[in-house]
Amino acid sequence: MMNDFSLIAFGLVMGYALALRFQLRGALVLLLCCFAFGVTGCASVPSVPHEVKVPVNICPVVEVPPRPALPISSLPRGSAPADNARAVAQSLEALTAHVEHLETLLAPFNKNKSTK
Repeated sequence: MMNDFSLIAFGLVMGYALALRFQLRGALVLLLCCFAFGVTGCASVPSVPHEVKVPVNICPVVEVPPRPALPISSLPRGSAPADNARAVAQSLEALTAHVEHLETLLAPFNKNKSTK
């Protein structure tokens, strides 16, 4: 069975032979023969479909919890420093708990399993 390269090489040889025989313009004959054999060579090879099985990763849907309400955001302007410190500490605790919850949700998908 001939592949595309061998058909083009055959076209070049035939074009050269025709150019010598009929003393035509060699480049034109070579071009026409290469084109003709190249096109018919591609059309003559039937393509057979092949079934391909490729694994596809499907990520499950994870429901992300809403962000926690932070006590520091509800403080009025000019509040006492002790109230500010208390609200910052409570906000830090809320954010830490939220991050830990997110990490437990994402733990099954973590490829780099590191221990704390």
